[in-house]
Amino acid sequence: TDIKFFFKILALCHSVQVSNEDMKKLSARLSVTGNMQLMNFFKRKKIKTNNTNGSVVDNVTWNSIINENGNKIDYQASSPDEKALVEVAERFDITFLGEEGNDLVLKVGEHTEMYERLQIIEFTSERKRMSVILRDRDGKIWLYCKGAESSVFPLCTNYSCVQETDRDINIFANKGLRTLAIAYREVPEEEYEKVAEAIKRLDGKSAEALQQVTQQYRTLERNLTLLGATGVEDCLQDNVADTLASLRAAGVKTWVLTGDKVETAINVAQSCAHISENDRRMFMIGIEDSTTLQAHIGECSRIINEPSYRDLTLVVDGTSMTQVLDTAYAPAFVNIAIKCHAVLCCRLSPIQKAKIVKLIKESDERPITAAIGDGANDISMIQEAHVGFGILGREGHQAGRSADFAITKFSMIKKILLVMGHWYNQRLATLIQYFFYKNLVLGNIMFLFQIHTVFSTQSIFDSMYLTFYNLVFTSVPVLLLSVTEQAWSSDVLYKDFYTLLHSV
Repeated sequence: TDIKFFFKILALCHSVQVSNEDMKKLSARLSVTGNMQLMNFFKRKKIKTNNTNGSVVDNVTWNSIINENGNKIDYQASSPDEKALVEVAERFDITFLGEEGNDLVLKVGEHTEMYERLQIIEFTSERKRMSVILRDRDGKIWLYCKGAESSVFPLCTNYSCVQETDRDINIFANKGLRTLAIAYREVPEEEYEKVAEAIKRLDGKSAEALQQVTQQYRTLERNLTLLGATGVEDCLQDNVADTLASLRAAGVKTWVLTGDKVETAINVAQSCAHISENDRRMFMIGIEDSTTLQAHIGECSRIINEPSYRDLTLVVDGTSMTQVLDTAYAPAFVNIAIKCHAVLCCRLSPIQKAKIVKLIKESDERPITAAIGDGANDISMIQEAHVGFGILGREGHQAGRSADFAITKFSMIKKILLVMGHWYNQRLATLIQYFFYKNLVLGNIMFLFQIHTVFSTQSIFDSMYLTFYNLVFTSVPVLLLSVTEQAWSSDVLYKDFYTLLHSV
């Protein structure tokens, strides 16, 4: 059925890996059951080569193999969305058991299917989709594709299904779910062989050659049949709304830069109190030419300059940001955005996020920027900002490794910026001044004594005193002061300090 086929695609079209420990457990249990074919798969001994392409193995007690002693397959993925989709397929009795080389194994009901993976067309921020090309047990070649609906829908031919699915995706997005469209196509053997032959003629491993290989495989991504869509909830961490409210009260301008579609981004922004339902919203959506951009910027400028304007929210998508970044209207856009209560940028690529941060850094006000992200798509933005914060969590550690500071929760930003930032600014200032002072004191005393002794080699201080002067007498006190000094308590800094500071 289509539903079973849908979850089978979810279990095959991904970049998820099974942990090595689980692969060893499965291999050990298979040796007990005596299933030679799957033992060969897990041990990379392809003795029965005629059974490696989409073959089916029956009569294996998979519940005893997978769930014995409470064992459960541990999936590892760079994206929590990918892992979630594979796990939901497992709930519908279609379990991804692992891969070895180019072979994939699925548990479907009470039997097992093996597929030969011919090619993966990787996901990129420009393509906004990924595809996998497989050969099944009957020798048929299939292309399975999943990605953003804006990228997948134009490739599909069943237009009635596209319209219905688009309505469903909008419903998912309005609930704050991250959506993907799922499509497939059976690829004729001759067409695939023609593409494979063209790829063989491409020599070298240069970036240009690899790009040409990808382009050849992209020719297969056409005339797809849309099967359905997925919606994954990306739950907010605790205290996100409180953190954003505290930053805004302290005078910090907050922008949200995301790759989610507009409806999803607005819903999530409302749930974390970045924007309010009562805010007046200005939209720059789907602008593809400079004339339309000029008209929108003119209208937004008029609204901004109204005497009664307040609590304005600017919502921009990636298509419109491309026009902003590539035209002379960037300064005008910045002037509008800085005056807004909140800014929400949707459907952005990683490079667009970095360009927006750079645009703000180089604006007339020259503000200090901080970028906060938790995924690989945020790395360029984090590195572009003056200060980068990487959140360690479900999205992996790539953002944390690329950042100036790595944190585990978004709510930590509140204390870091509002409390620790002020404390250590004061402490470092005191430390630097003291080190200048102590060295000037010692140097001046010795200089004046030399005048008194007619610049002889006589020293006014004992050598032991000079040794301990820097080591103990003048180092330990100032270091303790620099660690413990609090000009203002954390309670004052959290509540009233920045509000009073801006009112002066």
